[in-house]
Amino acid sequence: MRVLWELRAAGLADEELAAGWRAAIGGWRSLLESVYISWADELGLELPISSRAVATLMSNLFEGIEIELLAGVPEQDAPHREVLDAIGVLIERAEARA
Repeated sequence: MRVLWELRAAGLADEELAAGWRAAIGGWRSLLESVYISWADELGLELPISSRAVATLMSNLFEGIEIELLAGVPEQDAPHREVLDAIGVLIERAEARA
């Protein structure tokens, strides 16, 4: 994970690296979007947000948690595990309603 973030940082100054990084993240976001679409269809969920926006939100959420964990931000300053657990609970509740 650290190497990935180092490549991302290098990509801020190098357009070739940045293009590769954007392509990789775009693939990740597309995967998340397709999973969300399938999941929402299966559960009959209708949210006031597009599947692409949900994918972006989740991708950015996990990227932010990754970088803070790598930076050594302690749990008492930013409760990352609580956030991840809460997302799990929300998913379980949505599945239970379907």
